[in-house]
Amino acid sequence: GYTFGIHGGWFHRVTINGASSVTAAAINNSDDVAGFFTNAEGAVDGFLRTARGRTYTLAYPGASATQALGVNDFREVVGVYTVGTGNNAATHGFTWTPGRGFKTVDDPQGMGTTTINGVNDFGDIVGFYTDGAGNTDGFAAVPAGQPPLPGLIAATTPAPSTSPSTSTPSTSPSTSMPTTPSMSPTASMPTTSTSPTSTTSPASPNPAQPTHW
Repeated sequence: GYTFGIHGGWFHRVTINGASSVTAAAINNSDDVAGFFTNAEGAVDGFLRTARGRTYTLAYPGASATQALGVNDFREVVGVYTVGTGNNAATHGFTWTPGRGFKTVDDPQGMGTTTINGVNDFGDIVGFYTDGAGNTDGFAAVPAGQPPLPGLIAATTPAPSTSPSTSTPSTSPSTSMPTTPSMSPTASMPTTSTSPTSTTSPASPNPAQPTHW
């Protein structure tokens, strides 16, 4: 994985010790990075690495794979997790925060085929699913109780179903994710802290805004 500064033209690696592959899939305005990696056992887990070097491993309880695909400025992460393998595999979207853990989000027309790959600072999400005819359809959703997004077809389907995780997610800070720069004129990104002490998630952009879907 890597980050790239478009103004300075500088690359920086994002690596995880022991991983055979790393994908940096999203970055917010604070330089927090979300993505996924293949661990030493061959399983795929998501991660959130803050700009100050704290790293969370995101593994949805009971899932065969977890991929983080988006992150907003309040460190709300979205992505997809897979349950089962082969023809029995089902994919579900999720949202995650350091303070609240995982919540499952499925489009009602794509139960078991939903992926979420974007979230803004209001908690609005976008993604896609496979419908009953085998077509891939995009969707946008807002938190429950919020007005529909302007310019989009609204209220044509039920709100996405949600269910919080019943198990404690893996959110332990990692100490094995050094960030090493490629050859460039800039300093490297900060290295991972070894014993972060705070687990408080950033404040919501709107305290009255629901956090469920």
